[in-house]
Amino acid sequence: MGERLTTNMQNLELALYFIVIFGTTALLWRITRGAKKSTRLVLIMPLSCLAGAFFWFPPDADLQLLKQEVPAVGRPEFASSNACRQCHVGHYESWHRSYHRTMTQLASDKSIRAPFDGRSLESNGSSCKVDRNGDWFFVQMKDPDGSPEDAITGSTQVNLPVVMTTGSHHLQAYWVPSQHGNKVRLFPWVYHIDSDRWIPNGDSFILPPELSRLPPDSKQYGQVWNNNCIVCHSVAGDVGYESGNWQSRVAELGISCEACHGPGAAHIAQHQNPLTRYTQHLSGTPDPTIVNPARLSPHKSSEVCGQCHVAFDEQAPTQYNQYRAGGDYESAFKLADSHNPDDIRFWRDGTMRVGGREFSGMKDSACYLKGGMSCLSCHSMHSSEPNKQMRTDLQNDQVCLQCHEKLASDISQHTHHAVDSTGSRCYNCHMPYTSYALFTAIRSHRVDSPSVASSVTTGRPVACNQCHVDQSLGWTADHMEKWYGTPRPDLDAEQCEVAASLLWMLRGDAVQRSLAAWSHGWEPARIAAGEGWQTPFLAQLLDDPYSVTRYIAQQSLEKLGVKLSDYDSLISPDERTPVAPSFQKGTFSAPSKAGGLKPLLNEQHGLNVEVLQKYLKQRDDRPVTLYE
Repeated sequence: MGERLTTNMQNLELALYFIVIFGTTALLWRITRGAKKSTRLVLIMPLSCLAGAFFWFPPDADLQLLKQEVPAVGRPEFASSNACRQCHVGHYESWHRSYHRTMTQLASDKSIRAPFDGRSLESNGSSCKVDRNGDWFFVQMKDPDGSPEDAITGSTQVNLPVVMTTGSHHLQAYWVPSQHGNKVRLFPWVYHIDSDRWIPNGDSFILPPELSRLPPDSKQYGQVWNNNCIVCHSVAGDVGYESGNWQSRVAELGISCEACHGPGAAHIAQHQNPLTRYTQHLSGTPDPTIVNPARLSPHKSSEVCGQCHVAFDEQAPTQYNQYRAGGDYESAFKLADSHNPDDIRFWRDGTMRVGGREFSGMKDSACYLKGGMSCLSCHSMHSSEPNKQMRTDLQNDQVCLQCHEKLASDISQHTHHAVDSTGSRCYNCHMPYTSYALFTAIRSHRVDSPSVASSVTTGRPVACNQCHVDQSLGWTADHMEKWYGTPRPDLDAEQCEVAASLLWMLRGDAVQRSLAAWSHGWEPARIAAGEGWQTPFLAQLLDDPYSVTRYIAQQSLEKLGVKLSDYDSLISPDERTPVAPSFQKGTFSAPSKAGGLKPLLNEQHGLNVEVLQKYLKQRDDRPVTLYE
């Protein structure tokens, strides 16, 4: 589509502008023919220009034109969230504040978070530009519909309008039209809202270094919204691809009412009559024309969330478009095998280790399988704050203690921590931060108990050592045996002596390193293990091959009071002088009980660089790819 789209649109608008002006002038000239000529000119010319301006900038003109370039919106059995608003104002407003609503939006001044101000975006030898003209937003980039040769040489640069956005909470991505129906392609830079900067799309994921070093506009990153994002970032998305042409359709962009409640057209038709409406309301029985997840069984209601928050089998054809809230989940989706050793999205015990797939974790939990737990046990769309959407009526441990009533009478006897401390929060031990998503660690949604044996065999961090980052697995195993009678597993000398978080940080894979870096900046860990000694270890990750890991390490260091004003995590280690060595000198202010640090200290109570380098050489450099 390229510059041709922009030029033709501008020419058409210009022609219409002058047609309106001349037409309005002729009409007014005829109407005012009885007045003086000078008076007629004074009246007519401003009115004609005003009419031209109205047609040049009609209300929502940009949105109307953009709709021609994006997947078609509207399906007969769906009514849209605006129709729901007429009767359910309160529920509409609570949903409208959520990040579900803004998951996918038409591009506009209200939806776009990034600065489109004429700046150039440059990385790895490629250059893009972002700009705006009034209410229109444009990008200059390699032609996404160009030939493979163009993708390599970059010889074809095009100006394209931004037609859609995805995300509004932590990241926002931008989509441009193509020459193939209503297919939309990803602009290769995304806006990182948390750090208020543009970053290459490849640096927003955990990707092997050889991929992240590719130019952002490489075909390697040529994502298509229609055959991927459409599944979870819209309602009832239909890919609509045939013979090279894309005619995709959705019921609504973003995640709206009918994603969770099912198609609403029949419901609205049924309740046009107020008498019918109030009769149904007073009956107290489920309305057969709509789905209320709160009235479904725990498993069926969780499947409503699980239509998106789950790991699909990416190799199998999945009939996404067939599922409706409350319907036959198993026939619509083929889920990933959590015990497939080649699926990097899972720890080796089948626990999910990437965010956005929480149902994949919860469905394997005993609380879900036997205890009646559902997503709605903790979360609410309509009675929560937008961030994390936690229920406001139940706080902290109250969700768990609904079932585990015996523990409520003396929590500290069970936890062996002070009742008001973070060590006594159920979710810190049974839903630890062992998943990665969007530059941070998030909680595992597989509810289980801390296990040193499992951590040794799977590599998944054990909850105790995410808080007590200065202690070894041996220390944890001793306490688990003493407190709960858990058999102590066989551990090697390093696992008994060296802080587990440091072993994950120095010799783990990219996910383990990122999670360990995050843990060191976590406030409960800073309280439990003290501050001041973490700096030289986190500094090693400032030179890590993975840009995401570098970013998380930087954030944790800054939480510990280390200023890194001249450091940029987007600059790869092979493009700058190593940063870590400058942090390896001096002594530690380590807590006296920090037994897991001693093997890494020399006789002068400083860092033993030789031991540090030994662990760095053992680093797990197997490539890791996590798209979240």
